[in-house]
Amino acid sequence: MVAEQIPWLRWMFPLEEEAFAKHGAGRDRLTRAIMEEHTQARNKSGGAKQNFVDAVACIAREV
Repeated sequence: MVAEQIPWLRWMFPLEEEAFAKHGAGRDRLTRAIMEEHTQARNKSGGAKQNFVDAVACIAREV
């Protein structure tokens, strides 16, 4: 595992399975919230401007 080899990355890759799952779930909730907020703002403004969040949302819809 990466965290075993590079200690300063342990915040991102916890060694304990339970902590890893909890961290992953929190990261997923944050990502979904950001994408939903961005989608709502874009729908309100009718903007055609593309950025990174738009690209990620496009990929997520395809999966």
